[in-house]
Amino acid sequence: MDKKTLKTELLKAAEGTEGRSQAAQLRDIIDEVEAAIAAGVKRAVILERLAKAGLMMTATNFDSALRRIRQERKGTKPEPPNQERRQEAGAMEQHDEALDAPVTPADQESAALRETLALGEKYRKERREAAKQERLNRKK
Repeated sequence: MDKKTLKTELLKAAEGTEGRSQAAQLRDIIDEVEAAIAAGVKRAVILERLAKAGLMMTATNFDSALRRIRQERKGTKPEPPNQERRQEAGAMEQHDEALDAPVTPADQESAALRETLALGEKYRKERREAAKQERLNRKK
């Protein structure tokens, strides 16, 4: 393969998505992603739209790539996350997921069922406490 053909092939590969990392693909559209975040679009919605466009990322991978890209833009070297940061990121991811609305009907049903079960448990706990208090009042 001659140098010109190789150069052309490499440029084609750089423009496409095949064989490129998720972070590299995200870097191509980072301005649009940052604009969506600044406008208040939830990360779950951004991830859903990226997936529809063919860029499948977990929330953790997205956050990590976003952090690295932002640090690259600032001119600082990204720090590899230590165990504490990984745990924090996991807790934040769970928190973000809890705040985000369910995406699919199955998720909505599941969320509604969990909410109903939690309310039922809360009601049973309150009834047990009331019954306990009533027994204590009768003893007096």
